[in-house]
Amino acid sequence: MSHNLLILFLFCLLVDSSKCVEVACSNDTNVNAVCECTERRRTVNCTNRGLNEWPVGIPANTLFLYLSDNNLKKIDTNALLQLQELFSIYAMNNMLTEVSTCFNDLPHLRTVYISENHIHGIEPFTFVNVPLEFLRIQYDNGIQVLCENAFALATDYAVGVFVQFNPNLEKISTGTFKNITTGSIFLAGNSLQSIPAKAFQGKYFLEISLKANKIRFIDKDAFVDVDHIRILDLSWNNLTSLEDGRIPPVKNIQLHKNNIQHISKNIFSNMASLEKLMLMGNSITSIQERAFSGTNLQFLFL
Repeated sequence: MSHNLLILFLFCLLVDSSKCVEVACSNDTNVNAVCECTERRRTVNCTNRGLNEWPVGIPANTLFLYLSDNNLKKIDTNALLQLQELFSIYAMNNMLTEVSTCFNDLPHLRTVYISENHIHGIEPFTFVNVPLEFLRIQYDNGIQVLCENAFALATDYAVGVFVQFNPNLEKISTGTFKNITTGSIFLAGNSLQSIPAKAFQGKYFLEISLKANKIRFIDKDAFVDVDHIRILDLSWNNLTSLEDGRIPPVKNIQLHKNNIQHISKNIFSNMASLEKLMLMGNSITSIQERAFSGTNLQFLFL
């Protein structure tokens, strides 16, 4: 047992143990470690341990850290930065209120799951130095706005960002999503009302899902800094019209269950990459001649 842990253990014997910092892992049988620590798999499992504070004694070589279903109000930045080999962190269903740059400078971090908390916002450049592959911030009642550079990334990996089912999330900003080489962005089930100019900036998006929001307006330059999108899902929103320039080069567009009434010839024509278009469940009364000319449409659902 380390000298620091020994002092902590002796202190807890002398005072109210409820005021002591929890020890995550220990090889000493005299110390009641609160987490399940697997040395071979380099895993620390602190799920549903009633934690109110970040536990001490997490091994520096930990790869997988599970902290879900506790009462944590913040992530201990200094303690987290000691885990330089960390690959995944799971901290769902806690009481976290903010996400700052605590994840920066972790060179191997691929997975961050922090859904079901009370996060009020994501600070700019929170994940800029993180080689992320998966990020989930879902079912959170606190987030109202995603600011510029909230998801400015610098990873060569195909990244999946899930910021879904946050009922108070009403706004994303210009430059919220930046520097994405290859990735998927899922913003379904929020309360977004508009998509501003240059909200998405990157090379290749496997999917951008904005379904089941309250979107009425899409700026004509919303996707101007996107090279290509495979699937763009704008279904189940409140769009009443589409204007020239608001749809980027895309292979599959889902616009069903809106209130679109008119399709002009300038919306989809000459979009050579377009193969599938879903428009059913709208109130379309007119489609201009040659509205789909120049496309590669193979499936059209009206």
